[in-house]
Amino acid sequence: MINKQPIQWIPKDNCIDLTDSELSQLKSLLKDSPLLQFYPAKSKVKIQVEISKRIPNGSDILNATIWNLDFVDQVKSPEGFPRLPLNSRAEGELLLVEILHITKNSGGMGSYFGYYGYYYSVIVDLNPAKILDVRGQKMT
Repeated sequence: MINKQPIQWIPKDNCIDLTDSELSQLKSLLKDSPLLQFYPAKSKVKIQVEISKRIPNGSDILNATIWNLDFVDQVKSPEGFPRLPLNSRAEGELLLVEILHITKNSGGMGSYFGYYGYYYSVIVDLNPAKILDVRGQKMT
């Protein structure tokens, strides 16, 4: 089923400036991805795509992603999505994108993360447009 909820595209902390062309490429790459097509159309899931940072060419995956060394091996990749070895070097026009599937805001003393749902860190290459690495977890 295709999620019909509007997707929020957010430059994280307003620190990433993408050209219109880059944002268009990113949206085209992700809009039909199963990462954004995860829930039935009638669900109340809110999807946020946070554009976190540019990744310097030649960075190793461990330093490119948000996960720390102590935790990264516990983080899974959804079935059918790429997962690069942590010591591999990423080449290209790279961005780190964070995708949040918010099924419920928790507020107060609820979830440590402020919401329930799923979180994915995604490394993308804009040229050629492709998803290189996906890691995520359920947020409780």
